[in-house]
This record gives sequence, C-alpha cells and structure tokens, in this order.
Amino acid sequence: AYTNQLKAGEPFQNIKKVTGIAVVEFNWLEDNPKYFYRFRFCDEENPDLILSEKIDIFMVEIAKIGEQEYPGASD
Repeated sequence: AYTNQLKAGEPFQNIKKVTGIAVVEFNWLEDNPKYFYRFRFCDEENPDLILSEKIDIFMVEIAKIGEQEYPGASD
C-alpha cells in the first residue's frame, strides 16, 4: 500500500493512512479475553512514543465474540 505513494525525495508526511484489518477464526492471543485489538507502531520501551499515526492494524478474533458478556444483553 505504501510502495507506490511516494517518489524518491518526497516527504513521508505526504503518505496516506493505511489500515489493515485481520479477522481470524481462532484465538490468536489466548491469554487475553479481548476479541478486538488495535495495533500501532510504537517504541517497545515507551509505548506512548508512536512512530506513525498513518498505520493501524485492527484484529478481530471472532471465536471469542460468543465468550464475552455484554452489559444489558439478555439471553
């Protein structure tokens, strides 16, 4: 998605935002009960230091959705 957006010498700030979406049918992160994640490129030691606001990766673990309880939901 990024490879054709800029020509040599153009500033990185000109690049358009890219969003990736992964929907998986299994528990990728088994130790975490969440089913929806947003991943960003950040520094390992300082997660508040984000490399770019222009790259997001969202992941949904659909196998976990039925495992969650929702406030106000009735059976």
